[in-house]
Amino acid sequence: MEFSTLFKRQLGLVYQERIEDEKVLITGEGLIIPYLVAELCFLGIGTSQGVIAFPKDLKVSKDEIKGQNLLLPKDEGKFLWEAINHRIRDRIAKEFIIEGVSDLDTVNWDSTVVAYSKNIEDACIIPKFECPIYATTSRSAAYIGTEPVLIEESGWNVLKPSLAAIAAGFAAQEVLRRNLLIRPSEFLASDLEMRYVIQRNNIYKECVEFHKQHKGLPFNARIKLGGESVPTQFEPVYEEVKSFDGKKEKIERRINPNQVIIRVGFPADSYLNRVIYNLVELLDRHPLEHYKFTDSLLVSPYQNTRIEDGKIIDAPVKIPSSLKNKKIFFLGVGGIGSWATTLINLSNTKTCKMIIEDLDDRVEEHNLNRQILFDHSSIGIPKARAAKTVLEKMNPSNEIISLEFELEIGTANNILNEEYLSLEEYLEKLKTVKFIPGTNIPSEVLNEDLVIANEIYDSDIIIAGPDNIRTRYITSLISKMCNTPLVSAGGERFEGKVDLFLPEGDCYVCRYGESSKHDEKVVSCTGELPTPSIVTTISIIGGLQSAIALAMLIDPKQTEPLHHFLQYYGRYQMIAACQGEACKHKKKTNCPEHLNLAEWENPFKFF
Repeated sequence: MEFSTLFKRQLGLVYQERIEDEKVLITGEGLIIPYLVAELCFLGIGTSQGVIAFPKDLKVSKDEIKGQNLLLPKDEGKFLWEAINHRIRDRIAKEFIIEGVSDLDTVNWDSTVVAYSKNIEDACIIPKFECPIYATTSRSAAYIGTEPVLIEESGWNVLKPSLAAIAAGFAAQEVLRRNLLIRPSEFLASDLEMRYVIQRNNIYKECVEFHKQHKGLPFNARIKLGGESVPTQFEPVYEEVKSFDGKKEKIERRINPNQVIIRVGFPADSYLNRVIYNLVELLDRHPLEHYKFTDSLLVSPYQNTRIEDGKIIDAPVKIPSSLKNKKIFFLGVGGIGSWATTLINLSNTKTCKMIIEDLDDRVEEHNLNRQILFDHSSIGIPKARAAKTVLEKMNPSNEIISLEFELEIGTANNILNEEYLSLEEYLEKLKTVKFIPGTNIPSEVLNEDLVIANEIYDSDIIIAGPDNIRTRYITSLISKMCNTPLVSAGGERFEGKVDLFLPEGDCYVCRYGESSKHDEKVVSCTGELPTPSIVTTISIIGGLQSAIALAMLIDPKQTEPLHHFLQYYGRYQMIAACQGEACKHKKKTNCPEHLNLAEWENPFKFF
């Protein structure tokens, strides 16, 4: 396994070598632990001189098993560090160092995380002389801080996995902040190139001939360390030839036929590039206030959840232990979408229909350091199809449908005209498709939009995390047309946000303007300039998105008010929310009419 490939989307955000040397102790109990371990491993902790450690005698209980996808039911009763070590080796890589420790006070820990789901007095053993990161979940909230808070002990409910993932993300981000592992200035791109002058008889002519035949060069180049192939280009070597015609000296510039310049570019994720890249550090340090320990951070999908007198006061809403017979449409199963689909599938959902729509043609290795749904067996498989396979195995009770299609304005047109086609009908038509003679053009257009329209128009909720703004606009348009709530989320680097759009409330254009209709720029790891991404942001935003979506499904009439906007700032461990009269997210007077496109772009009017 090439760790430079696995971690390449976060290399410009953090000091990766320092991360790999971190010594982190996890103690306590509960569902936060497996999520936290997964996130620390996704970051790379424990792959070099570092370690992820647990009290040696701590054992796996039911509290660590239900609602997560790392530990298995057969791990119950085993030593926690051994069970997690085995599962991480199976799931991510064998190179991680995970150990059990008998005497916690004999190690100088870089960070200690105390996870608990019961009140802290009898929950765990804590090393002396440490200032731990306390992490917990209440009935409706996730919390981390320097001091433990009291919680009203409650049993399982459908929000638990989402809240545990959020708390784990907060705790992992706090490990980065406390140990100054975040780069003050982010490196968004790096290029390394070397130039060699090669000499051989008639080498220039040979290179030109190979180039004309689209064969590249008459030789291959690779990095000796690792054996990776490298892209190469050639240039002529010019030389000045002097001559004398009897009157004056003449200087002529000619191509040397026996020499060429070979330009060798080193891939950004190559081992050599990473070594050289990390030799450079910008000394533009932020003030130390940016790295202060987080005293208290609480987040909930409910507006009225709060801390009073050292205790979490949960919103007065009944949260069920299971959720049945819902139809959920997921748009995008990449970074955030992989977390949202996983968490909702693990939330004791039963007989729900989950539609996974994603156009990405394959899972790649660099996805695996933040997209919790996938593992090495998923690489090379289209994301929607890979998601279906994993989700069905994770929870056979739910029906999973995968659509490897692109949502466009045609879907809205089909909904407007009530034109639908089931996936079964579409696949059956594919078997009998006829082509125009002499071409590979089908004589009958098989409209994928009809299939998407069929699956989205009667969904109970739409959960969206696409990679461009225009698709977010189209999704908002469809949610208005279908009178369906929409939970939209996005994140990059150390920031992310979640928007809840209600049928009777504002829309995407109300909130983000007319330009959203036309902004097709891809903002993801596959865009023109790949966007740096890190698991802490992705897991927190995915957890918030799934928590708000589940809260909507629990209480569609919103008898208990939900947050309709949450923004996370990971560098400072801050959550911004809209609440009360200060909220600027108001419905425009021309909504929903302003969701219509100009007539030249689309002849249909939706409103």
